[in-house]
Amino acid sequence: MAKLVESRRSGCRVSVKVAILTGYAISTSRPNVFAGTCHEDRNMTLQHLTLDQIDQAQLQRLIDGKTSERRDIEYKRATYGNADKDYGEYLADISSFANTVGGDIIIGMNAKAGVPTSFEPLQVDPDAEILRLENVARSGLQPRVYGFAIREIPIATGGFVLVVRIPRSYNQPHRIVRQGTGHHRLLCEIVGWKVRAER
Repeated sequence: MAKLVESRRSGCRVSVKVAILTGYAISTSRPNVFAGTCHEDRNMTLQHLTLDQIDQAQLQRLIDGKTSERRDIEYKRATYGNADKDYGEYLADISSFANTVGGDIIIGMNAKAGVPTSFEPLQVDPDAEILRLENVARSGLQPRVYGFAIREIPIATGGFVLVVRIPRSYNQPHRIVRQGTGHHRLLCEIVGWKVRAER
């Protein structure tokens, strides 16, 4: 039975479902566009800042300003899991950002209807988690996304938030090639919001 990987994108981005089958992947996608999100000021997100400039205050600004998910930012309450479907979602998120305008994935942030509401700090080893996510991105996409980086942002009450920075790629399109368990694998190509399956 096929497993489904769903990656929801807001703004001008993509909603992707990848069915992981033996030997190949079947993917479907559709644009998920909300009015007024495609031409928002970059200063409302984090794209005008370098990773070194991002701290808790900058993340709090996103909450206070009710900066909703859009083409260059996405919020996740928890980090990605270790199952094939979790890796598939993560790689689909990275490639869809890289194949369009680039953006940030904020891990450790509660959101309601795409609007951030509070911090949900991660409580794992930050160095180990960053290394895990970097390794998955490095081995799971062809070609690699150059300039990809992850920064740990400590939270005063304890724990941390991760900012995953994906630059716009000029070496498109990027293909998901991560090998799954047994005979299962992910293999598809994301071009903008369109997903093309490989057999």
